[in-house]
Amino acid sequence: MKIYLTTEELQGITGFKKASAQVRALRRMGFQFITRADGSPLVSRAHFELLLCGLPIAGSIDTDEPDFSSLQ
Repeated sequence: MKIYLTTEELQGITGFKKASAQVRALRRMGFQFITRADGSPLVSRAHFELLLCGLPIAGSIDTDEPDFSSLQ
């Protein structure tokens, strides 16, 4: 098993075959990814599994609460 999602898996997740449409769909769903030289998205399998399980992603920001860190 590869450490990143395959082209077929990305098509199944996003519902799109075209890379630009996949990128838009992944952004709307909250996925973190990098873009390859050909414009197609590269999503780590570990990130996909964490996001699907509803676990917090390292470095993500909880937008439900205001950021009071600058008030100290």
